[in-house]
Amino acid sequence: MSYLILLPIYCCGQNQPSIIGPRYNLYQFTALFKDQNRHPDNGIGLFFLQGLNKKLDCQVGIDAGFTDSGSKFKSNSKSLLLQSEFLVRARALRNNKSFQPYIVSGAGLQFYKNRVGLYWPLGLGIQQRIAKEIYVIVSSRYHVSFPGSINNYFLHSVGFAGTLRPIKARQKKELNAKPLPVKPAISDRDMDGVSDSLDLCPDEPGMQIFAGCPDTDKDGLPDTQDKCPLVFGEKSYSGCPVPDQDSDGIPDDKDSCKLLFGAIENKGCPIDSIDVINKIRAAAHSIQFESGKAILQDSSIEVLDTLVRILNQFPKMCLLVEGHTDNTSTKSFNTALSIERSKAVTDYLTSKGINSTRLKAIGRGDSKPVATNTTIEGRAKNRRVELIVDWND
Repeated sequence: MSYLILLPIYCCGQNQPSIIGPRYNLYQFTALFKDQNRHPDNGIGLFFLQGLNKKLDCQVGIDAGFTDSGSKFKSNSKSLLLQSEFLVRARALRNNKSFQPYIVSGAGLQFYKNRVGLYWPLGLGIQQRIAKEIYVIVSSRYHVSFPGSINNYFLHSVGFAGTLRPIKARQKKELNAKPLPVKPAISDRDMDGVSDSLDLCPDEPGMQIFAGCPDTDKDGLPDTQDKCPLVFGEKSYSGCPVPDQDSDGIPDDKDSCKLLFGAIENKGCPIDSIDVINKIRAAAHSIQFESGKAILQDSSIEVLDTLVRILNQFPKMCLLVEGHTDNTSTKSFNTALSIERSKAVTDYLTSKGINSTRLKAIGRGDSKPVATNTTIEGRAKNRRVELIVDWND
């Protein structure tokens, strides 16, 4: 039977539609007309149909069923009837019609009860397209057996089939298909989604909001603008952390003692230094000079000795000594007098062993009054020395 299955391969080379599908068969032997106690037998099959041209098709099929009517002698048990056939269909209409009546004939080989024989089928059928590339095929054929060892019979079939696209037709469609437009390639060397023409850092993967540049420390500043690109920082410090020179956890912009380890409750200054600073500020008001001169009064010596002890206790403490006057003289005289008075203070402290690098003397003259100069009391307040504390590292 293999030649009947391989024969249609040649037909498949034709550029015509081909369909394949299963079918249900009903066997009606001519012996039924003589013996009313016999009934039609059921079977199933598989068929392949290939178009040859606009009016002709070739068809192969293989069918199987069980019957007790195949032999000329009555049997009490059913046996397998196996068939393979090659047919040619002639259609009444062109192949583009949905309804197709046809006639069919060909040759077949059948096997029944250890007997093999040929048969000649002849019949009619219709093919109806019920959906795109889906068909219902109904046929009725009469099979004449040779050399007559199997009874002749009618084979009535109902089948469903689907279209197989021909290889040549598919290739032709692919060749005729219009090529898709090719988009120009966009260069993006660092593969960050920003084209090289717009990427300020084309060789480093970056972020679109920074024009393709990275922000390694994730502080909101691109590395190109970040002075500390590997450390999270503040924009106000160009991407660097807020400085904390004394490492007390209090940033310098909030630390009153930037160079001395301190406590947050004392604004970054040591707890034991706050009272000392207040004492120094109060002591400054007790420093007195002879009228119109830069000579210290005796009462000021005790105050300055107290300052010496404090400076020795805190070796990193520095003092800025500012001299101030009222406006009773000329500005040039007042400025010179304020400088001499502030130097008189630093000279005394230096004479007691305080390093001069920890001291600085400046004169403000009458430029920074703290009270009015129109009264005796106000002018007395303006004639003063101020001591400002700072710290060395």
